[in-house]
Formats: sequence, structure tokens, C-alpha cells
Amino acid sequence: MPKEAILNDPLAAEEIKAIILAKIEAAMNANGTLVDDITYAGFRVKFDIKIEFINSPTPGTLVWGVGQQGEQQGEAVEKPVSGEYQSDPSPNKTREDNDLPLPVMVQTPSGPQKRRVRIQNAKASAKKK
Repeated sequence: MPKEAILNDPLAAEEIKAIILAKIEAAMNANGTLVDDITYAGFRVKFDIKIEFINSPTPGTLVWGVGQQGEQQGEAVEKPVSGEYQSDPSPNKTREDNDLPLPVMVQTPSGPQKRRVRIQNAKASAKKK
């Protein structure tokens, strides 16, 4: 039987994007005006996504929104969707909290192989409901 060792690799950009999109989706799902069976003629949205990287020389960045040059035009939203999130200092804890697969080193007959294994997390599953 292969032996596995869980690795605590840093978070990949793909994982960071998945976490951010899940946080946005959860905030939008909590908004009563965005129930799936309601229809609208159109919409306008205004928001900022600013990322700061922890323990990294990479500077923080504005991913989407209004920069220093000026404000976007439009009416104010009565109930804005907003929130903040900070990952856990342990990349694997962040992966578990957001239901992402963990990197593992598996010993196979042909030698060690790095794989990603999804571990069922009751806490993350409950957040999705």
C-alpha cells in the first residue's frame, strides 16, 4: 500500500482565485435580491478586489475596481455585497477551510509522486449550504 505524506506547499494562484470566487459567490447567495428565480432587466455592479500577500515580497495589488485616478460612475447600491477574508498562516488549513485538495507525496512502486487529494471537510461543506 502506498505511503502518503501531506505537504504544506504555499498556495497556488489557482487556489487563491478559487477561494476568492467562492467568497464572492457565498456573499451574493446571501443577498435576498439575488435569488435564482428573480429576473431583472439588467444590472450594474461596482466593487474592489484588493489582494495583499502574506509573508511575500510581492506587493499587494488591486485586481478589480477603481484605482487612484477616479471613481466609477453610477448609483449607490442599497445593500452592497462586501467582505474581507484572510487565509490561515498554514496553506493546508486554508485549503481545508475552502474544500481544496491537499498536496501529498505518495510512495508508489515507481517512486515518489506528488498528487492532490481532496479530504472531506465538514466545516467547509456546511459553509456551502
